[in-house]
Amino acid sequence: MGRTNDDYLGIVLRYPEENMTSESAVRSVIIKAPGNSKPDRARIVGAVGTGGFSTGVLYPIISSMSHVETKHIVSGTGSKAVGAARQFNFERAGTSMEEMLADKKITSVIIATPHNLHAEQVIMALAAGKDVFVEKPLATTSLELDAILEAYKNNDGNLMVGLNRRFSPAAIAVKKHLAQISEPAMFTYRINAGFIPKDHPIQDSEIGKGRIIGEVCHFVDLITYLCGSEISSVSATGMTFKRNERLSTDNVQIQMTYKDGSVAAITYVACGGNGLAKERVEVHSMDKSFVIDDFKTAMMYSNGKVKKLYSGSQDKGHRREMEIFLSQGKCETDLNVALREAVMATEATFEIDRTLRTNSKSPKIEGWRRRMP
Repeated sequence: MGRTNDDYLGIVLRYPEENMTSESAVRSVIIKAPGNSKPDRARIVGAVGTGGFSTGVLYPIISSMSHVETKHIVSGTGSKAVGAARQFNFERAGTSMEEMLADKKITSVIIATPHNLHAEQVIMALAAGKDVFVEKPLATTSLELDAILEAYKNNDGNLMVGLNRRFSPAAIAVKKHLAQISEPAMFTYRINAGFIPKDHPIQDSEIGKGRIIGEVCHFVDLITYLCGSEISSVSATGMTFKRNERLSTDNVQIQMTYKDGSVAAITYVACGGNGLAKERVEVHSMDKSFVIDDFKTAMMYSNGKVKKLYSGSQDKGHRREMEIFLSQGKCETDLNVALREAVMATEATFEIDRTLRTNSKSPKIEGWRRRMP
């Protein structure tokens, strides 16, 4: 400030207060000069959210796609938006989703924010005429789900939910064989999910909405994809703990029935041991058994023989999911089927959560049909 010639420890900048109005505040900054878009670049992407999953999984995938142009990224914290923009080659970074949606060049929006923000942001993006990808869950309440599907019905954009396991090579390989079987199947899905403290944001009733709505939708959706039928009913039972730090809704047995006669059991474990693989799926039908082991292998057992359907590094389908959403062709069939089943899985988790919290039985899962456009 000019008061001393000593070496400084910091610099103070003062701005005229009368100029610092909300109207003049900077909402976004240019990170790099716009490039010359190639003729084959069919997807120009805006993104919302800079959490660990989006920056660790989703954005590395989309930034590596030759036909995708990363245009504008938004975060609640400007510095995080700028950091992610530089890391993943976005042209612009900011804190205003409205400003990002106003860019008519942006065709597709990725939403990877806290669960309680999904519904409002999906509706905004659909209303702006964008194709929308939202990380799971699609919605956290029935009212939110109704509002999202009303917006989807009234606008032209596609909508995809981040239920990626159906796009894994292991699941696709098993589905190919199950599609040739005319009988119902029995499904067993064990998830060694690990402990999360009660005060974690995922457990918060206002932010994460709990692990049933926030995570179990993944597993309901995968079974539904493999089964190829509609869910008829669900029921669930949680463990009872004497110690208050553990939640009964974190350790549950879930039963589901399907219209084709198939039945499924999901064992969701938060109190399991470290070192056990996180996920194992077993399917049994017509003298055949299929096992998906942590999405690293898929095996088929039949007539005393074992056939390897998939083997490789763990692949939960994130890249294939993004390829379908950001395809230069629309992949309408894949998107429409995935959305119908995502809505069904979402409603099923609402009922699972309700039955656990109220100790009551669930009615048949039929509401999703009424919701679909």
